[in-house]
Amino acid sequence: MGTEMNTRQTYSNLYSKGLWILFFILFFFQLFKMDVTPFTNYCMSLTDWSRTGYFNFNSSLKKLKELNVNYIAVNLWVYQDRRTSSSIYRDRRKTPSDNAVRSIIDSAGKYGMKVFLKVNVDSRDNIWRGKFMPDNVGKWFKSYRKMLLPYAALAGEKNIEMFSVGCELKSLSGNEHYDTWKDIIKELRKAYPGKLIYCANWDEYENVSFWDELDYIGVDAYFPLHGGDRISALDIRMAWTNCEMTGYYEVNWIKKLNDFRKRIKKDIFFAEAGFSSAEGSAAEPWRWDLTPVNLQLQADCYKGTFLAFQDLSWMRGIFWWDWQKDLSAGGEEDTELTPMNKPAQKVLKEFYIKRAIR
Repeated sequence: MGTEMNTRQTYSNLYSKGLWILFFILFFFQLFKMDVTPFTNYCMSLTDWSRTGYFNFNSSLKKLKELNVNYIAVNLWVYQDRRTSSSIYRDRRKTPSDNAVRSIIDSAGKYGMKVFLKVNVDSRDNIWRGKFMPDNVGKWFKSYRKMLLPYAALAGEKNIEMFSVGCELKSLSGNEHYDTWKDIIKELRKAYPGKLIYCANWDEYENVSFWDELDYIGVDAYFPLHGGDRISALDIRMAWTNCEMTGYYEVNWIKKLNDFRKRIKKDIFFAEAGFSSAEGSAAEPWRWDLTPVNLQLQADCYKGTFLAFQDLSWMRGIFWWDWQKDLSAGGEEDTELTPMNKPAQKVLKEFYIKRAIR
């Protein structure tokens, strides 16, 4: 009897010690893990510059499903005539119809994909939207509000996950316009109950005045990284923390982003990111007109960026630019940003599949 009791006591002591050991393991894991948590949003940006194109994305969505993409950004464009214009309008040929947008949202749902709706304003004179200087700023914001609210209502109707209040409006996103943005965002929230984000250019996000009104920080992450064309994925990984570009030499982009999001107290999505499949793309990722073709550089830029951000808990996902309805797009002769039918597509698949089974 005594032996049996001693045995039970021994097991009880071991069990108690085991619980304490497990507790301390979990405690120290949480303590030292800090920001090391993989994100699970496997994102891609969809683009179409036509009224009806989003009706015809089923094959592309099926392909994205094979790559394990589970979150798509549906991009659409509205227009103004010049950088100084104060009126924004839909183009009858280039702006997707509301029903086309509904169609792509419904199709994405069938594949189990979340949706981020993103409205972009382009200028007919080909001046980048970050340089808009409306002759009448008040009229411009009134026109912008009128344009954006129906899309917010559509986003609410379809119950999508995230909606953008703006994209790269660098000249109009500062402190002098805070009250206007606050009012617009208040109206948007009445029409749309989901998550709101703004898509700031890589050199804009620190000066956006209204992050406190939003749910996430969005960055269009075309950061200059490296001037070389014969570089590896590891070089790109290192360039995110030790930039190799003249004018930004040794800048730690990840630290800057992390310090900023800690101050704002919000997580980050890369609302856009990408690299041309051409020489010079690591230096100027935003450019679509670079030559000659360099498919491996694009692939290494993808891989290096994944390596840099894959285990940071505050990085919620990277919406790569861009995916199109034509499954033959891209390819070995193409120098633009799409990864379609290029080695970068294989990098995407490897990363998204491996992350899912970790």
